[in-house]
Amino acid sequence: MIARSKLQENVGSVFAVEALAYLCAIQTGIEMEIVVYIQNIHLIAEHFQWVHFKHIKKEVNRLAHTIVRKV
Repeated sequence: MIARSKLQENVGSVFAVEALAYLCAIQTGIEMEIVVYIQNIHLIAEHFQWVHFKHIKKEVNRLAHTIVRKV
C-alpha cells in the first residue's frame, strides 16, 4: 500500500478535488509500473558482458512513442 499527499490550493469544488486525487493515483501507478520495467531491464542486462543504455527523446523515436501511446 502506498500513501501520498499533495496540497492543492484554489480547488473550486469537491468534484475537482476528487478528480485531482484520481489523477494523482493514476500517475503514481504509472510511475510504479515504469520502475518495475526498469528493474526488469537491469536484471536481464546482468546476463550480458556489456550493455549501454541511452535515452532517446520521443521526438527522435516517433514510432515507438506512437506504439506506447496506443497500449
